[in-house]
Amino acid sequence: MVWDETEVFTKEYFEEYVNDKFIAVKLNEDGKPLYIWTDNYCFIITTFRKIAMGSLAMIGIPRNPE
Repeated sequence: MVWDETEVFTKEYFEEYVNDKFIAVKLNEDGKPLYIWTDNYCFIITTFRKIAMGSLAMIGIPRNPE
């Protein structure tokens, strides 16, 4: 999943998008998310640059793999 870093997400939109319940978020010193935990996943948030615009990528790792 990739987004422009200027986009704003509400908790409700995030839960609807990933179809999972939000639990917690860890922010860096600039207030940007590093990790987002849901009931079933830990999402790692990474930033990468495309020319002059930044983008965010979110990688979901299952919390309770079977």
